[in-house]
Amino acid sequence: MKIQSLSLIVMFFLASWALNAQTTTQKSSTSTSEITQLKKSSKSIVHSDYAGMEEKILKALKANTIPENLPKYTKGQSLESYKLVLKEWAKKNESLFTDDYKAKLKAKKKN
Repeated sequence: MKIQSLSLIVMFFLASWALNAQTTTQKSSTSTSEITQLKKSSKSIVHSDYAGMEEKILKALKANTIPENLPKYTKGQSLESYKLVLKEWAKKNESLFTDDYKAKLKAKKKN
């Protein structure tokens, strides 16, 4: 009887320990992946002259090159602030953009 009780207690302890270890592992792996994702997105902004938006910019432009007078991202500048700078530049340089991109902008303004 004592051996059965002791066995049940040991099994209960091991089961609790295993569940706790699994939960802790899931929490730490989620945190690690979130940190990794944050680091990747931060690197693309920090190491890019255009806040990692080169592909999007090139797609919107008629030419397959980024103009020399396009404002560059400044280290420490917020992404929102940089996007505002780009919008102001785009208004002054409308002729450089594709008709599709201009149509998308007009559609956004209507909504």
